[in-house]
Amino acid sequence: MRLSKCSEFYTTYSSKASDVARQLAFAGIGIVWVFRSPIDGSIPPDLLLPLSLYSVTLGLDLLQYLSASLMWGRLEHKWEKKWFKEKKELGIESNRDNLRPKYVRLPQTIFFYLKQATILVAYILTATFVWSLI
Repeated sequence: MRLSKCSEFYTTYSSKASDVARQLAFAGIGIVWVFRSPIDGSIPPDLLLPLSLYSVTLGLDLLQYLSASLMWGRLEHKWEKKWFKEKKELGIESNRDNLRPKYVRLPQTIFFYLKQATILVAYILTATFVWSLI
């Protein structure tokens, strides 16, 4: 199997995992909404932490994609500048397709794994609350 195929699989599955985490966060907020008090609208104290984690998950989702766009955009700008300089000085065309520094993907990878962890913990806490009602 080629490395490019592994990268393609990683991109596909991490993107899908991000979509699912986002949908689960919205669903979790809906679950908390269902269990709020019909009288005063207050949220059970045991669901405040899961509600916060659902919100954090959505924030991490935004940070993941924001950091990715900033890092890749910065790299593209930096690379274009270098590429044009090389082309002008050396009279050759550089191979721009081989550029993939690890530091560019680090912030988005960190946010991705934090997002997955927060949604998992939030659902464990929510399930524990629901299970205690049964």
